[in-house]
Amino acid sequence: MNRTSPWALVAAGALIIVAGFVAISSLAPSAAARPSQSPESSTVSPTASPSPAGNVPYRVSIQTTPGSAGPTTTISQPSDCNVMPSDWLLQVCGLALRPDWQSIIAATDPLGPAAPVFAKTSVSSVTWWAALTRATIDGDTSLCSDASMRWWITLGSGLGGAPQPGATPAPLHPVASCLNSFRSTIAEGSFTLTDQSHLPDTSTVSFFVSPDASAQAGLGSAPAFDPSFGCDYRSMTRETCNDLLAAILPVLGDRESQVDRLVLRGGSLECTTSSSPCPPPSGGTWLGNVVALTGQSTGFAFDVAEIDGQIVTTEVPYQP
Repeated sequence: MNRTSPWALVAAGALIIVAGFVAISSLAPSAAARPSQSPESSTVSPTASPSPAGNVPYRVSIQTTPGSAGPTTTISQPSDCNVMPSDWLLQVCGLALRPDWQSIIAATDPLGPAAPVFAKTSVSSVTWWAALTRATIDGDTSLCSDASMRWWITLGSGLGGAPQPGATPAPLHPVASCLNSFRSTIAEGSFTLTDQSHLPDTSTVSFFVSPDASAQAGLGSAPAFDPSFGCDYRSMTRETCNDLLAAILPVLGDRESQVDRLVLRGGSLECTTSSSPCPPPSGGTWLGNVVALTGQSTGFAFDVAEIDGQIVTTEVPYQP
């Protein structure tokens, strides 16, 4: 019997997407009045990654009535997706034929093309849900380490909401949470996806995982450093977020154990806190800045730049 995937529960939490990012970043310096960045650093693409040659078939079952699954159908080419009950699911179906999630995901996912303005409906990003569907079918947990998934899990947790008096919120570890969700979903053998563009909607499709998905999902483990995560897609893409995350890990060193939140933004830290002109670093460009929060008003801050082809990370004073 199919059950609703944990991803659908995460999606419900992610409807608070604007408030979620504000909550995550509220202890970092404000980005108000930030000067415009160069086109190279500020442009984001709403399109999916280029489609490679070759489709990878998978099986689905379309629910004819709520709670009643129809016959199993193999999807092996885009025209097979014409059986989908909605246009949104048809798009997910076609994109999910690509061989892996990396060939589907877009530059601004999980928010999709609405990311720069943080539209509430951006949780319906068809490229994000198709990438997540392909990864779940394959048991490919490498998506868990991507900046997009770290942020998706963090947003879905409602991090930053006011706790009950006297309560101490449990630390969030997004990669570990993602791995647990993948493995519990795959253990069921199938998962359901409902049209996310018209919620509440009864257009639901069950996707069956591949035979070796369970073995694939069992590989790997969460990193020891797995803090909650926020990335400002108004100023950079998910690939830049991944680059910033990779740049910050070597310089934190033994301070990792003190950090419970990472906030990533475009430009230097000074760019996000000042209305003054924001020149690029000498001989290079800004990738962004990272604030590693250790408490309500404490943390470390770093500027990350690309200079002469090298990534340069510089610690700068943090002022809450």
